[in-house]
Amino acid sequence: MDHIIVEVIGGLGNQLFQYAFGRAVSMQRGAELTLDASAFSSYKLRNFVLDNFGVEANICSEPPDATLPLYREPHFHYDHSVFSQIGSMRYSGYWQSERYFSQVADKIRSEIQLRCAWPEYYQQLASYMIQEESVAVHVRRGDYASNASTRAFHGLASVKYFGLAMRLMRSRLARPRFYVFSDDIDWCRENFCGADIEFIDIIPGDDDQGLQDCRELHLMSRCRHYILSNSSFSWWSAWLGGDEQTVVVAPDPWFANPELCTRDLLFPGWNMLPIGGD
Repeated sequence: MDHIIVEVIGGLGNQLFQYAFGRAVSMQRGAELTLDASAFSSYKLRNFVLDNFGVEANICSEPPDATLPLYREPHFHYDHSVFSQIGSMRYSGYWQSERYFSQVADKIRSEIQLRCAWPEYYQQLASYMIQEESVAVHVRRGDYASNASTRAFHGLASVKYFGLAMRLMRSRLARPRFYVFSDDIDWCRENFCGADIEFIDIIPGDDDQGLQDCRELHLMSRCRHYILSNSSFSWWSAWLGGDEQTVVVAPDPWFANPELCTRDLLFPGWNMLPIGGD
């Protein structure tokens, strides 16, 4: 049996893209899949968290077989040649396009389910979300706001962008309720106001940031509509929870770096608003 090894690095959103890509390639070839998590021994910004889900893969924390040929992602947009490769191989890249795994989308969704129990607070929120015109608002700040080089590469969604996005939702939906998720919830409280807005706090005592991210992603996916930041974490919330009736708002451009082509990442039905709100 052939062996597919996919390098995994980055936060939860990046890890999910890498898993979905590897799962699709391994299924297409009838190959064994291993997730190479060895880079996390020296990568301190995030932890490997895919073991919180029902992923169908081996997980390796030590460097894998370096004798296998290495295929590097040649560019950001979809690379059709990956499915024409043969034999065992290692893959390195971010693979941020649903086109890699659209044929096995239902399988991927069934495997991205948390193995651990939800806290009661989240269970109650989820029960409300599925009954309302609930809108998940994801506000990514963190290093986007604090690190100048990161902001220059990614961009940072402005207060005005979120205000325009909420206005659009209020015009499209009957009595929407906004659930705000953020790595800087205090900033959100200072900048957003309205009787239809609820701010989602981290559960006291839950100091496992990786697990907290997994729980928040799944809670966001219980909403019916989405206002995204320009992050892969945001993208996955809408992909996991959306359907044909879902309204999605996303920032334009997705990356401040103009060299990255997002034609295979963003969906035609999404409502794109200027990231600066202008």
